[in-house]
Amino acid sequence: MNEQQYTVLAIRVPKTNESGPLVAEQIYATLHGFFHNRTWWQRLIGHTQPQVSFEIAYSRRQISFYVWFPVHLRNLIEGQMYAQYPNAEIEEIADYSFGKGIDPKHAVGTELSLEDPVIYPIKRYPQFEDKLTRVPVDPLAGILATLSKLNNVDDEAWIQLIVRPQDPLWRIVYIKCLRIISKGVFGNIETLKKAYIKLFISQKNIMFI
Repeated sequence: MNEQQYTVLAIRVPKTNESGPLVAEQIYATLHGFFHNRTWWQRLIGHTQPQVSFEIAYSRRQISFYVWFPVHLRNLIEGQMYAQYPNAEIEEIADYSFGKGIDPKHAVGTELSLEDPVIYPIKRYPQFEDKLTRVPVDPLAGILATLSKLNNVDDEAWIQLIVRPQDPLWRIVYIKCLRIISKGVFGNIETLKKAYIKLFISQKNIMFI
């Protein structure tokens, strides 16, 4: 694996911030720009695309937001944060997860992944709305509300959303697969559709390893 130096930024946005979820979408779109083509040798020895982790941490009854990323991307990451959140306070800190001295007997962790093939989109922020009033709701509201209900002052919870750019050629693969699915070959049988998509993508995956 390629060794990289990483850093962590703490992001503090004023409570009066009125920027909607759209600004975060702009950040994600910009991050795709650090995709780089790898030679077959780089892939063989484990070179991967740079990863960025957007994190929410609950500690000492306080919720904090962090971004973890390779040092060489700092200008891009920090510049985007200030561009989308001009009033934010951004500070470089030591990794908050180090030196916690957590007892494994009192800790639990899990990794979430998509149940359906990756060709299906996840729910996006325009789809979050109150079912009764039809008023858009903050996608993070439910998560933050749950974290704030932790009772013990020593309770901690960390959520990490790890992202990395994907080869643009995948878009071509996905579109081709969707066109085949949309022809109605499998009717309304979702099980067959998902099985075909997984097979289609697994065959193409060899190209991008």
